[in-house]
Amino acid sequence: MAEESETGQLTTTAPATAPATPAVAPPLGPAPAEEVEVDDEAYATDDNSSMDERISSYTASLTLSVVDYPIEYGRRYHGSALGVAYKFPNDEFEMDRLDLAHAMMVKAMGSVLFRAPLQKEKGPSRLETFSKMPRHPPNLKFEIVDIEEPWVGHKEYDFIFCRYMGASIKDWPKLMKNIYDNLAPRGWAEFQEVNTSFYSQDGTYSEETATSKWMTAFMEACSATGRDPSVGPKLEGWVRDAQFK
Repeated sequence: MAEESETGQLTTTAPATAPATPAVAPPLGPAPAEEVEVDDEAYATDDNSSMDERISSYTASLTLSVVDYPIEYGRRYHGSALGVAYKFPNDEFEMDRLDLAHAMMVKAMGSVLFRAPLQKEKGPSRLETFSKMPRHPPNLKFEIVDIEEPWVGHKEYDFIFCRYMGASIKDWPKLMKNIYDNLAPRGWAEFQEVNTSFYSQDGTYSEETATSKWMTAFMEACSATGRDPSVGPKLEGWVRDAQFK
């Protein structure tokens, strides 16, 4: 289902279709910290047990190369260890901008984090939602991966949330398949993106404004790299093509 607000922002919420299966809560208490060591025997075969060991090691800790962020023109950017094509900085100034963008989207959504019909206080904003569930066992985990590549392991998520990924994804149909394949039966996926075709009701926004010129240059740069920044209007078609219902 897709909805477009008066601000031009579009949200798409799509459920999976298979029968529901019960979820198993993680164990109580924090997991003990362990130092990861390379086990050569884990790479001897490609059976399920050795694959599980590789996945466990892969998600255990970050390597220095992943957080070796380069500084360009006074701004900090993602490193190339994961082949990240994100075009924006990741420094404190950018974090402040993203916090503002988060607040704007929540306001545009009617002061809610999401529209998927989930249990109360179960939502996508990781830290914000986690703080609303103090009685739940520890269940917050961060992993850094390239979501355009095959996802590590096969997990079933009850809720997959994707927001502000325009200009970052090269193959949206492939991403939709990854999401569908890793969604639990009767789980939900929600996408919140924007339409960058800006306009003003009073006509003050025109092609002569600095914002319009910047946006035109930005759109051209993104198109040259094959990453569309204005994906909001296209989401409904993509989720339908991916067999979401």
